[in-house]
Formats: sequence, C-alpha cells, structure tokens
Amino acid sequence: MKARRVRFDIRGQGMPILVGLLVLIAANTLAWAMLVRPQAAEYLDRTKVGGGEDQRLLREYRDSVLNGEAYVAGLGKAAEDWRYLRTEILSTREEQLVEIQQELTRLCAEFRINIDTVSIRNEILREEGLDRFAMVIPLEGGYANLRRFLQAVEASEKFLVVEGVALEGAVRGAGSDKLHLSITVASYFSVTAVARSAS
Repeated sequence: MKARRVRFDIRGQGMPILVGLLVLIAANTLAWAMLVRPQAAEYLDRTKVGGGEDQRLLREYRDSVLNGEAYVAGLGKAAEDWRYLRTEILSTREEQLVEIQQELTRLCAEFRINIDTVSIRNEILREEGLDRFAMVIPLEGGYANLRRFLQAVEASEKFLVVEGVALEGAVRGAGSDKLHLSITVASYFSVTAVARSAS
C-alpha cells in the first residue's frame, strides 16, 4: 500500500499562518515590554545620573594620554637636539680651544679686564662625553656694564654660555655704586668627536 502524500497549499493555509505570526509578534512585544524595557530604562537612567562623572573621568584619562604623548615627543626632541649639539655645534678641545681663548682675550680687552685675573677651570663630564672649559671673569662697574658684557657674550660667534653671575661686593663712590662681579662663562668640547663629514 502506497503512503498518501500530504499536499500543502499556502493559499489555503494562509490565514492560520498569518494568525500564528501575529500571535508570535504579540508575545514578543509583550515580553519586551515586561522584561527588557524596564531594564533598558534603568540602564539609561543610571548612565544619565553618572554621565557627568563618566565624562569627567574620560576627559582626565584623555588628557593624561595626551600629556604622556607630549612628554615622549619632548624626550625624542631633546635626544635629537643633543645629537645635533654633539655632532654639529661642539668640536674637540684641539679644534676650538685656541679660538675660545682668543675670544676671551677680545672680551677682556673690550671691557678692560686684566686677563691674568681670569681663572680657568677644566672638568671632564664623562657620562655626557663633554669637556667643560669654564672661565671665571672678574668684572667691575654698574649694571649697565654688566648688561653690555652679557650682550657681548651672547653676540659672540663662539659657543659660550654664561653659567653664573656672583656679586663679590659693592663700593659706594661719588655718584654711583661700583659692583665687583664674578661671571662664569663656559664653553664645551666633545670628548669623543664625531667627524663632521660623517654626519
């Protein structure tokens, strides 16, 4: 005996299928309204209440990240500047010492300083790979004379750095005060010179 085939005709069964789908949609809507919607509303209320605090914390975190990135970029720039100073600006003592001494002689002559009163201090800064050549120059006069001297050092074509100005004393004279100053001017040389042609 042959099994009877059940024939499905969607046109004839359309109404029960539609009713079933509508019942399913209604059940889903009811479940969403009773179960999901209250939890979603509670979550939204919670985020609204803490929203200001969350935004503040987010801004602080973003600012700290930006500050960290700026710090790292600054370190990179400092390392690049240091490399440039060592390879492009500084030379060895043998290459520049005579010119630095000539510049010192010129400054002393311009400001009527006895060059024999200038004291020289040498120091090797091993960790930095630098040779510090410091000159302690006595200067007498008023503040105008000090300003002129500092401007002359800054205008020099040689690598000179004013590292300190110390007041040794002042003498009150007729008309104006005369200052006795000790000015420390330094130049630096590269201990391990890098050939300029290699850079």
